[in-house]
Amino acid sequence: MWRVLDIRPIGMFAVICAVTIALLPGCYIPISPGKYAVPTATGMPASMVVGTADGSVDVNGELLAVDDTGFLLRLADSRIVRVDTAAVQSARFGGLRMTLARDRPLTEADWTRLRLRARHPQGLSPEFLARYLESSSQAEVIEYNLP
Repeated sequence: MWRVLDIRPIGMFAVICAVTIALLPGCYIPISPGKYAVPTATGMPASMVVGTADGSVDVNGELLAVDDTGFLLRLADSRIVRVDTAAVQSARFGGLRMTLARDRPLTEADWTRLRLRARHPQGLSPEFLARYLESSSQAEVIEYNLP
């Protein structure tokens, strides 16, 4: 009348699970996202109004490097420009709520944040600078200094 519960299928399922778990680490198949899934490193966009002898110039580009005396930018047309800090009338940096103006100098913490967001936070070596200049067909960096 009463059927006895057959536990053989459940026992077999447990054995299959145990064997699968034991063999799983040996069957690891590496799956990479591919070269297109990893974003390339880019510097932060920067927009500056620079004072020159003829008035002022708008300079917009990617922030390559920051040092104590100024900013190194790559413009949209691939030219490499160095802007002296003293020549900057105003500047905005994308991604950071930070504005540089003559009446509001940057603090040491601001300089550190800018360095970390540049494409080359450790600074730009002469070899990399030479590569950038070669790729943009420039002989030297365009300088914007205080007139």
